[in-house]
Amino acid sequence: MLSNIVQNHLDFIAFILALLAERFIPLISWYHPNTALNAVFSAIGKRIYKSKEPKSYQYLAAILASSLILSVILIIVVLLLEFAFYPELLAGLILYLCLESKSIDKKALRIAKLTKQNQKSTARELLKPLLAREVNRLSSPGIIKALIEIKPYFQKKWDVNIAKWDACQKYCNEQNMDFKVLTERELF
Repeated sequence: MLSNIVQNHLDFIAFILALLAERFIPLISWYHPNTALNAVFSAIGKRIYKSKEPKSYQYLAAILASSLILSVILIIVVLLLEFAFYPELLAGLILYLCLESKSIDKKALRIAKLTKQNQKSTARELLKPLLAREVNRLSSPGIIKALIEIKPYFQKKWDVNIAKWDACQKYCNEQNMDFKVLTERELF
C-alpha cells in the first residue's frame, strides 16, 4: 500500500526533496558543476592559447581542447543517462543543481550595500551576471530597480528578505522614493 503511494507520487516526492535540499543543504558554489566546468575550461584556454605560437600550433591546440571539452560533456551525458532508469531522481537532481537562491540573495545584499556606499561600478559588476541586459549605464536607482523581485507571502518573514528590504527602504528614503513589498496577496 505504502509502496504504491510512493511509486505513484515519486516525481512529486523528488520535487519536494530537491526544494528542501536546496533550502537546507545548499551546494557550495565551488562544488557546483557549472563553476567546476567553467574553471576547468578557463584553465584549458589559458594554458593552450599562446598568441606568439604559429597558426599550425594554434589549430592543433584548438582541436585538442575542443575534443577534451566534448569528451567531458559526453562523460557527463553518459553519467546522466545512467540515471535515466530513474527519471524522477534525475529530474530532482537537475532541479537541485539549477536552484541557487542562496548565492543570489548574498549578491543582492552585497549590491544593495555597495549602492548605499556609492560604489556603483562594483555594484554593476556584481549585477552583470544576474541580468540579461546592459548594466554599465545604470544609475543607483536603476541598480536597485534591477534587484526588484516578487516574493511569495510566506517568505516575507525570512531574515535575508527583511535585510534586503530594510536596505532598499533606507535607500528609497534617502532618494525620496516609495518602497513597497509586494506578494501574491497584493497582486491578486
